[in-house]
Amino acid sequence: MSEGIHVPVALTPHSTSSASTQGLGDYSRLSALTAATGGTPAGQSDGRDFDLLDLTRLFPEGHIPSDTSDLQYGLITFGGGSDSGAVEPASSGSGFLLAVGEPHGLTQLQKRDGRPDPFVFLDCPAGVLDQPVNQTQKARVVCTSQDVDGCFRVMERGVEGTLVEMPEECAPNSFARAISLEVAEDQTMPDHLAKLHTPTSPIYEFSFDFNKHERRADAKVAIRMDITNVKGYWDGLVDSPRVQKRDVERRYLSSLNLDWKKTLQKGDKFQYGSGEYALKVKKDLGTAVFWQAAENCPVGDKLYGEGIAAFMEGKVDARLHYAATVIATSTKGSSRVDVKEATGFIKVTGQTDLTFGVGGMGRLDISMAGKGNPAKSEEYYEAFQRQTINAGSLWGFMRLTPFISRQTSLATSHMDESPSTVANHAATLNGRLTTRVKTDLGYFPAVFPHIVSPDEMDSLRRDHKKTEMESFNDDILYGDGGEKGSTIQIGHNLVFGLSLDFGIFPDVQGQQPTRESSAAFLLVTSETYASWDIPPAENDQVCPHASASSLLRQGVVGKNLLGWKDGNGSALLFVDKEAPYHEPCYSTKSKRAAVEFPSPGNQSAATSTNKYDKRGLYNPEDTFGYMQLRPNNALRHGANLFVQQRVDRNLGKINCDNGRCESCLDVKEPRNCCGCVCMQCKWGPRGDMPPCEKCTDEGVKGEVEWPGPHVKRDRIGGNDVPEGGAHDHKNDLNTRASLIYPAWKGVSVCGKRYKHIRKQDSPQYRFPQFPKDVTKVWDGADGGAYDSISRYWGNSSADCTDWSIGRKPTRDQTHIGNGVFVPSAYQTEHVYEGQNLGQFFTEWLTHGQIKRQKPYPGITTSKVDCGWIKKWIMAVDGVNFPWTNPSKPGQYYSLFGTLYTELGNNHHQDRLAILQERLNRKKENVFDLSNSFSPGRYLGLSTDEQWMTVKEIGLTFAYINDDTIWGMWCDTFKGVYDRLDRFDKWYTGVKSPNDPDVTLAEEWGKYNRIVLDSAVRIYRAGWDWTYNNRRTNNMASSWTAEEAKWRNIRAKNSNTGVFHLKKLCPNLPPTTIV
Repeated sequence: MSEGIHVPVALTPHSTSSASTQGLGDYSRLSALTAATGGTPAGQSDGRDFDLLDLTRLFPEGHIPSDTSDLQYGLITFGGGSDSGAVEPASSGSGFLLAVGEPHGLTQLQKRDGRPDPFVFLDCPAGVLDQPVNQTQKARVVCTSQDVDGCFRVMERGVEGTLVEMPEECAPNSFARAISLEVAEDQTMPDHLAKLHTPTSPIYEFSFDFNKHERRADAKVAIRMDITNVKGYWDGLVDSPRVQKRDVERRYLSSLNLDWKKTLQKGDKFQYGSGEYALKVKKDLGTAVFWQAAENCPVGDKLYGEGIAAFMEGKVDARLHYAATVIATSTKGSSRVDVKEATGFIKVTGQTDLTFGVGGMGRLDISMAGKGNPAKSEEYYEAFQRQTINAGSLWGFMRLTPFISRQTSLATSHMDESPSTVANHAATLNGRLTTRVKTDLGYFPAVFPHIVSPDEMDSLRRDHKKTEMESFNDDILYGDGGEKGSTIQIGHNLVFGLSLDFGIFPDVQGQQPTRESSAAFLLVTSETYASWDIPPAENDQVCPHASASSLLRQGVVGKNLLGWKDGNGSALLFVDKEAPYHEPCYSTKSKRAAVEFPSPGNQSAATSTNKYDKRGLYNPEDTFGYMQLRPNNALRHGANLFVQQRVDRNLGKINCDNGRCESCLDVKEPRNCCGCVCMQCKWGPRGDMPPCEKCTDEGVKGEVEWPGPHVKRDRIGGNDVPEGGAHDHKNDLNTRASLIYPAWKGVSVCGKRYKHIRKQDSPQYRFPQFPKDVTKVWDGADGGAYDSISRYWGNSSADCTDWSIGRKPTRDQTHIGNGVFVPSAYQTEHVYEGQNLGQFFTEWLTHGQIKRQKPYPGITTSKVDCGWIKKWIMAVDGVNFPWTNPSKPGQYYSLFGTLYTELGNNHHQDRLAILQERLNRKKENVFDLSNSFSPGRYLGLSTDEQWMTVKEIGLTFAYINDDTIWGMWCDTFKGVYDRLDRFDKWYTGVKSPNDPDVTLAEEWGKYNRIVLDSAVRIYRAGWDWTYNNRRTNNMASSWTAEEAKWRNIRAKNSNTGVFHLKKLCPNLPPTTIV
């Protein structure tokens, strides 16, 4: 049943002329007078009264009108203790929005105590906040108050453009732009509202929108937004206790209100103690920082596995209080956030309890990771509940997100030297060292942008509890730190932050801003470090020195957003440095390395008959008790952090991909090895190079990338993964038979992929795909059906300067880190690329040129079009065309079908090769005339990665120029040429006068020479670019070993010596490139 409708009796429109505005009165004075006399206007409450605030004290000078006798405000509160529509910021732990303007510029339609009741909404448009901001929306409204002038205050100086705070019943928590107010045709009231209200005016039609750019410009409107989790924040700013008669003058003249910005620095005004609204940060911070093994370390006549692990474990238990205030407006017609003033603070209390440790045996140079020294892990962020304040039609919203971030660091150096990225500054470790650091975060308020005064900072530092440090009794050293001594430092940064940003609403009011500002970050960072100095041994003893430091600092990132100057908001809150009271010494001659504290009467040490030299024991079996050292036996504390992972994952947060950071304790390995980095592990087949435009994806559908889904190992155990190692019967040919999957080579012509007819009758034209899963065996599969394919092509030397290609009788192994090797990634490779067969028809014949041809030929003419190709080349016509299956002459083929059979396949296994996957992908780019490196990626590679990049490119050309491989390419070229020559002779006799004259065999030769010569030109230019943009091409690196290696690489691999494709093949035109 529909709702009843009530029609008011004889409502006469009330005058709303400009003269009537004189009766509005001075509401600020009225409220003060009411509080002083105890009187209450009719229909208004005398509860806690926000109106008594002197609003000018909450805004910077010049951002609200100088005439403050009659101001309006809009207030929205959020969060704990704040019910929707309540005007009680003192009980809210989240935030408020305060918009202040002249009476004709801002009007509340939200009912508030102490203010005239606004008109009542009888209805509201459906989806009011989901409409375009410039769409006019209408609602019927009526006054139910005796103060009709107060009801329709929006009409002062004209309705259009006035900013209005919308009520709870229509578009709550938003601001709209008033457009018009006209007497409605429909003067009926809903029955339920007629029972609640007695109308005192006619019913009006109120038109409005959310177009922020069209609000009136003659009335100044300022907006202030505060977000906080501090209970009492509001009272702390404005010192506004419940109003009594005698307090009115003191309230308005309070010295506390004279400078609201200074109030932020007075932490005693805010109720931190209860922690009722504090953000609690209680987390386990345990982290495996680093592990790398050095395998096959020779000691005597045996080989041992060494390695060094670093860790940090512990927790943080802290509470975070914060507040941010932003005063901003928008410029008419602009989508720019105009921040007038911004202030904030963060206060972190609590403590961190962290244990740092390092253990193992070997030489560690963290600079070789290419991440600097100290090397830092990636930052790990965790965001907490985001808070957003919507500024309605002003411009959008302010968003504040509290978060924490974590980062670990590791530094190595010689003693008494700063950490350096210069080579040959490795730290030597043979033992285990551990330090616990307990840090009290204090009670330091980080105030932005102006920090607390020096006197207050000194007072806070005096009251701060000092950092505590503890060394562990089960620490041990079996050797010293080398001739120059060694220093190892582990650090941890814990950031407590606020991310502050703004959003500009789009044409549709909602949660999808079309433009968001870059964020500003207010930060308080706790830094903790543990460091160990390991000196050279004296009198067969080594006496390490441990130290710890912690500091707390504040800072800002993105100051420009808030209009702050450089240096604003940055300060060191405290710094502590600690060292243990007693430092032990260890014997370098004993397996058990008895701990001794030096004293005048004790200078002896236990001896042993075990192997040692003046530096100490260098055999991990005699020290740690294991021939292959791993984190779980190198460490006692923190070993549980090094857990089983996949082979393509790293144990530590700080990753040394290239494997060069750790080396054997007493064997100096060459520092300029090439291939130490596993490019396949880090970048996959082609992650660091541009895509091949015409290439097709190959591989079994759903097949997991190398090394496959089953290759898991205990990274601590460090077991190698042999080919077929996951199968119990790897020598069973029946088991292996199903592991190799055949496929059709993908080739497209004129935008359409070629589909082989009678697939079931032509399995010989498929090719066997080399499996990505290293547990699947290739050799001998399917009864040795593929053993004739030339296989295991790859680099023949680990030397960076040697770009020669080689073919191995067995599958190569790839070092994936921590001394573990798995079978390398290979692919079945079509020596003549199928993409080029398709390009000959699609581009060369139809355009007279090919994409990326070098040099650019200018305007060319086509020989034929795709219609001709479809008719003469792609069609299967057993009546008019003579083309048949080369293996079964009774089956008719298209001409292209016969050409397709000349590619590498099961019938022509002598035109296939098994090539390392990354080299195959680079070869695809060579014949696609695309570079095999991405300039942007290349610039960010480490030196070893850059070495491997250029070497792989050089290996690709060496592979193509190998006599065996070139012979395969030439056989395919000739096979296609002969079939095209037969076509030319046949076509000449059957074509009509309107068919184009074309000699496909001749064009085939021209096309292939253009491809080869263009590739040479592109790759010679690429070699120049990669060399000129090498990481060490700067003054600071001029005399480094890496730069010397670069120059040696360039000298031994010249452009003309490497990048050429000039071998001869019948009917192929010779190259014109010198």
